[in-house]
Amino acid sequence: MEQRYEDTGLKFQQKFLEMDALTIGRMALLIFLECSAFITQLFFIGIGISRRPLEAFPMLIVFCSANSCIIAFSMIFEYGRRFYLSNSNLFAYRPLTCLYASPHLITRIFGRSNFVLIVLLLSVERLLALYYPMWHKRLFSERQCRMLMCLVACSSISVVIILCLCAWNNSNALVSPQCSLQQTSYTFTLAMAYYYLIGDSLSCLTNCILLFKLYRRRSVSTMNVSIRKRWIVIIILTNIILAFGPDVVNVMRLCGPVKRGVQRLCQFMKQTYAYVMVALYFFSCTDLAESMRRTFRCNKCSLRRAPILPGN
Repeated sequence: MEQRYEDTGLKFQQKFLEMDALTIGRMALLIFLECSAFITQLFFIGIGISRRPLEAFPMLIVFCSANSCIIAFSMIFEYGRRFYLSNSNLFAYRPLTCLYASPHLITRIFGRSNFVLIVLLLSVERLLALYYPMWHKRLFSERQCRMLMCLVACSSISVVIILCLCAWNNSNALVSPQCSLQQTSYTFTLAMAYYYLIGDSLSCLTNCILLFKLYRRRSVSTMNVSIRKRWIVIIILTNIILAFGPDVVNVMRLCGPVKRGVQRLCQFMKQTYAYVMVALYFFSCTDLAESMRRTFRCNKCSLRRAPILPGN
């Protein structure tokens, strides 16, 4: 299954041997940031799960945060694997074997595919809740919302299966020890780049329609629509800057030359997009934000009222 690929191995080994302190520090900083994001998303999940019953909007936010945890975990594994490769024997892999040696590729594809669809569902849910309450009641009840999340997960599993099939179809090729997704299957990587671009564009378009309708409407419905205009504006700007722009650069990179610095910047922006978007939706939801305030308030009260034990 493994075959030595001397050219790629020597180049890759030389690249790691030439790593200076600045590069190592940058990678260590990225690992620290990803760990911080992972812990923050777990905190958001804990706050969301503690609230019962969960309506459609908070439930989708919790599911979105869970997928952000998957993305953060895959990035931590990828950065750690880069340090591991610097002190290991280098081999060239077949594309299918590369997926086994780099499971973070599968988890990252699964998490990002879920995230794109959930963010789209969040914008659609807010639009239906405000202007089409009957459709919202049918499509985003607690039972229907759970079914939608199961369908999203199944669709992402099918995407992972397609990735494995593409790697199996490209089984005659040799992949460097870095095991990037583009080396595993260029066709699949290009298709996913367009998939992310279309999904993020639809989310941005839906939020723009919602913002336009909110500005045309003087008073909001008496329904419990827990989102405001300023949050929608921030979400739209975040989508354009951290998602749509990097998606366009990613497609350009796969179709033509793009400067390395621009690629790294857009890659970092795309990585932070999931964490920033979850935080924005979390604090825009009044129920979840109030649950967080009550949690901190109770913790402060318990610390202040802690009894003094005898002998202390």
